[in-house]
Amino acid sequence: MSPRPRKVTDDEVFQAAQRAMAKLGPAELTLTEIAAEAGVTAGALVQRFGGKRELMLALFERHS
Repeated sequence: MSPRPRKVTDDEVFQAAQRAMAKLGPAELTLTEIAAEAGVTAGALVQRFGGKRELMLALFERHS
């Protein structure tokens, strides 16, 4: 069985994370806020990235 198609791309998640961080700042940033900005659930982000730390590392790696 093939995996479920993704609602948003990694780039869309990264853009949502940047928008959420700009609104809240890094100390207040949560997966729930990023997920809401991206239009997905926090659980979907955990499945894809493993957690907030891993998502942020992927974001910084992509843009470095």
